[in-house]
Amino acid sequence: MQRSIAILALALSVQALAAQVRTSPPDVRTHSDSPLPAPPQRAKLREILKIVELGIRRGAVDDFSGEWNSVVTIAMGSSDRQYYSMNQATSMLNNFFAAHRPISFKFSRIDDRSSSPYATGRLVYIRKGVQESVQIYISFSRVDARWVITQFNIY
Repeated sequence: MQRSIAILALALSVQALAAQVRTSPPDVRTHSDSPLPAPPQRAKLREILKIVELGIRRGAVDDFSGEWNSVVTIAMGSSDRQYYSMNQATSMLNNFFAAHRPISFKFSRIDDRSSSPYATGRLVYIRKGVQESVQIYISFSRVDARWVITQFNIY
């Protein structure tokens, strides 16, 4: 009798484990327990991305400087990433665009469905009369119910 009860308990345990395995796994792309942005939040993020894209295309950092987080991580070229205030970030990128006159820019990849959205695209510019290009990567975080730029990388 005890053996029958033990077998029955084991069978129920296996069945419960099998049910857990059949459930869909969490979205591992987000690396966060935060919920995914709701459609209105994605729409607002898309608006900000359009402003940033146009600002980069024009070399006009002031167009999107209001979207910075209070502290922004910036990496340029092979330099290490460093933390900058909003004003420092604006000044650094204004200096960059003064020396690198944009010809074209468009985001080629946008992920607005994760809890850590990002966008990346190729900037074509003129520097000292020579056309060159770099990849720009921007990531966002939600702070006080609004999307802010937390990272701006130029590779």
